[in-house]
Amino acid sequence: PQFSGTIVLADGLSEEAAYTAEDGTEKKDTLIKAFENVKDGGTITLLDNVDVDGEKIKITGPKTITLYGENHTITLTSKGICLPENVILNLGAADYTEKLTIKSIDDTSDILNLQGSATLNMYDNVTLGPSKAGAQPGGGTFRWLRCF
Repeated sequence: PQFSGTIVLADGLSEEAAYTAEDGTEKKDTLIKAFENVKDGGTITLLDNVDVDGEKIKITGPKTITLYGENHTITLTSKGICLPENVILNLGAADYTEKLTIKSIDDTSDILNLQGSATLNMYDNVTLGPSKAGAQPGGGTFRWLRCF
């Protein structure tokens, strides 16, 4: 039989994403840890809907990452996703048909912040928004700026 419950990690957080770590092993952890530890050229697959509260998702590069939604939603309750120089983030893929939604309920932060030569590739079945940060450049969806 398949397990259909929620696995809680030692720190009290739930497994939110599966990814391939730098050492080549398959891991399950929080979305923040997945972005921090995914290998270059690796994938992150959402296991559930994810609320990111109080932390900016910052990816260090150079690195290429593909994020698969598996019909789940990432809700940013404060701060956004930061793509610094030399990072390529693929949201979905050309042959991937499951949905991914990334939305923000924070009225002060954009969903995505891109810096310098960062690249965002967004494929079919991916939705960015809604975002409450309408007063931000780009209407709260994304902008180019220094990640901090």
